[in-house]
Amino acid sequence: MTSINEYTPTNEDLWELYNINFRSLMAQGKILEKIETFDSEIFKKIRNLYYNNIPAVVLLLENDFVQGKCFERSKLLAYALRSESCEIVTAKIDGLKYNPEYIKAYETGQVDDNYATHCYVRRKEKDGKTWVYDTSMGLKLEESLYNMMQHPEIISIEKAPKKPQSTGLREYNEAKLVEKSFYIQDTINLIKVHSIPIREEYRSILINELNQIDSKLNSYKEEKEVTYGKKM
Repeated sequence: MTSINEYTPTNEDLWELYNINFRSLMAQGKILEKIETFDSEIFKKIRNLYYNNIPAVVLLLENDFVQGKCFERSKLLAYALRSESCEIVTAKIDGLKYNPEYIKAYETGQVDDNYATHCYVRRKEKDGKTWVYDTSMGLKLEESLYNMMQHPEIISIEKAPKKPQSTGLREYNEAKLVEKSFYIQDTINLIKVHSIPIREEYRSILINELNQIDSKLNSYKEEKEVTYGKKM
């Protein structure tokens, strides 16, 4: 008979324990106001940024563009925050380390031993507290709470990018927006119909930001038509 001291927890045990701990800390964090959604002001700062005609706000709030893209999205979010105290942290976290799906992928050679590596933004704010912005969760959490959830094993820390090009995006001026307006508006219309935001709380923000972009594009196109008519 195996004594309790000799028992080695299985991967399934560790995953179950992780989820119990995660759910408990999420509940506590909400009650103690240690968990917040992203400030809507962030998205106003990236209205002119695009990736292959996809508005940057979509890359941060639309589920299909977020999951599996933590490195790219953390860079974008860090740029949007425009803070000297912002850092981009790469670390191994429990939520990936003990996930049976990723463990199986590793054991069958589909992924390498970096499968548990995650990326997030860390920022010290005016209240003196340090917060973690996790783009995969779509939330900001007090770092102490996040550390209890994920027990990050930090691999590297880098400063936030100061130019949009560092995020892989391009800043579109008025002329570029008019030139690309058909493709951008087509993308916007598709997302409005099929939108699955990273969190339901962001649905209205996402739609509002897309409407703002759409309105701007229509305004630019109308101005161009008026100017062209006068020249004729």
